[in-house]
Amino acid sequence: MCENHTQHEQLEEFQSNYNVVQLLRTSECLRHILNVFSTNDHVAHGLAIRVMWCLFRGIYRRKNASDQFTQYLSIYCSGAKFNIDTKNALLALLLSNPEEVPSKLAEREIVFFIPVKQWFVWRALLGCLKDSDFSIRKQALQDVNTILHDNFDNCKLLCRDNKWQRHIFPVFTDILKTQKAEDPVKSCFAYAINALTLVHFQFFMKDAGLEQVLANTLYMLHQFGGSTNEGQEVASTILGALVSKLTSQYRLFSGSDRDTFEWQNLKAFNQLLKKFVFVTAYWQSLMPVGMDEEDEMALQEMGELNRSPYVLSKNRLGKNEQSVFDEPTITDYGLHWSDGEKGEAVDIRLIKKVQALLKKLALTDVDLEQFGDVDREQREFYVYWERQYKFWEDSLKLAQKISRSDIERGALSYRRFSHIVQAYLGGGSRDRRSGLRELSNLLEGREGLE
Repeated sequence: MCENHTQHEQLEEFQSNYNVVQLLRTSECLRHILNVFSTNDHVAHGLAIRVMWCLFRGIYRRKNASDQFTQYLSIYCSGAKFNIDTKNALLALLLSNPEEVPSKLAEREIVFFIPVKQWFVWRALLGCLKDSDFSIRKQALQDVNTILHDNFDNCKLLCRDNKWQRHIFPVFTDILKTQKAEDPVKSCFAYAINALTLVHFQFFMKDAGLEQVLANTLYMLHQFGGSTNEGQEVASTILGALVSKLTSQYRLFSGSDRDTFEWQNLKAFNQLLKKFVFVTAYWQSLMPVGMDEEDEMALQEMGELNRSPYVLSKNRLGKNEQSVFDEPTITDYGLHWSDGEKGEAVDIRLIKKVQALLKKLALTDVDLEQFGDVDREQREFYVYWERQYKFWEDSLKLAQKISRSDIERGALSYRRFSHIVQAYLGGGSRDRRSGLRELSNLLEGREGLE
């Protein structure tokens, strides 16, 4: 009798839960939740976000719940509609287990080393930042930086979304180049770049997969922004930010064990930097040197000049355009040029940063005689990095020697320069010196060719 009574209670509870789920599945329930966002009650907005998340988690699988949640937030809570209570609600979801999220979404203190509990909320949070108020966006990105800082677990959870970088790039698309140096826009740009840097740095120091993560970032950025100067400049900034971070944290490199993640990743990073500087010449949109504003506007209107007033814009890539994962063609070799009067190589800044890093790590001007024949591995280690430093030293000379105006005025062709760079990359120090001499000989006759 007692056993039958218990079974009846369980069946009734099951039926009750089933009825609740069926009720939640109705469009009427969702409509009432969404109506809250039409009010000016921002606190209610935060609570509605929590209820909507619980609703989707209750009726969908996790992946589908995240997709639905992100889709509705992009309509009702992103851009100008993004407010402090929305930010706090999403952070509460990100940092709490579903059963532990407090019913009252008061502002939660964001501290270092706080663990992420629901990583699939990352996309919704980052997706709301595009076109949002810069002051609120600055606070949100500052919180994101705090969550990611020196926390490899949180960084790995962000990377579980294999397109995590694409959720950050839209943050740049409403930042005007003319506003980039002014707060709060300046801080928004810096915090967004630093979010990428914090992830890259953790992988650099603690995982063998750094090269893949970093290459994916470049690939995603190229896919997002197209072969434009703006996209290339953001890519250079991202790489330069990681180099600067490593330079400031040089003491974290092991002084005795050369087989640690950071030393292995430094080799891979060095190769990736070479490829970016010298084998992604397709990643730019150039206009003729010395073009005045009137001519530039005319080309822009005709669609023959891909220029944007923003630091990054979304652009569609051509079907057969190159990427960082493709085998290079001869025209991929070269440098990235500025739009200045002479069209100097913009890669000079990045090259100088790499040199500063290798110097900080004491990898140059090492007295190899101190190792003798006893410590052969140590000797080979320093010989390798001394050669790498010499490579970047020669590369600085190469980049400073030539400008785009030299090519466009007839001193040499783009294709000839591509062949010089290809030979420069493929040879040793003697081949590099030969390439530099060849380039000098070509440039010395430029006045007679003009």
